[in-house]
Amino acid sequence: MNRLFVFCAFLLIVSSCANRNVGRRVTLDPMVVTGTNKGLDIYRATAPLAWDITHTRVAISFNLAARTADGEAWINLHPYIYPTDTLVLDAKSMEIRSVMLEGADRVSLPFEYKDNRLKIKFGKQYKTQDTIQLYVKYKAMPYAEAAGGSKAISEDRGLYFINTDNAVPNKPVQIWTQGETYITLDAHFRQT
Repeated sequence: MNRLFVFCAFLLIVSSCANRNVGRRVTLDPMVVTGTNKGLDIYRATAPLAWDITHTRVAISFNLAARTADGEAWINLHPYIYPTDTLVLDAKSMEIRSVMLEGADRVSLPFEYKDNRLKIKFGKQYKTQDTIQLYVKYKAMPYAEAAGGSKAISEDRGLYFINTDNAVPNKPVQIWTQGETYITLDAHFRQT
């Protein structure tokens, strides 16, 4: 009796695990997906990755009254895959004061700041095995121009000064930052 029970249980388990649809085709009804929000139904590719940033060190000081920040950044990077002589960094609402290549001697580099992008020309091509350290001195001015945003993120300043003029009694003075990745549709066409 005990063997019969074990054998029946075994048959029940094996038969329940068997795939009865082997060799059978199942056709699903077609499905159509359309965008409902204007501008959100277009393909947004990520920007090509030209450089790999491996380390960043920043020294920063704040001017509470002007709601600005003076900063210095040391950025270690190397070309991601392909040799290149140009680097383009997002630098919204900034004044770029100097750009230098660190090394035995600091070498001042030519740069262009336009459309919230810092474009740096190195004067020679670097390969993926070449790691360089870049020095950038800047002034961040997040309130110098109107904030943008979207339905999800109402402001895109990146650096926020809260009650730095002490206009609201008993409200703490705060400075905070938040970074969200974003890309404009034509940004990858601007990188050369």
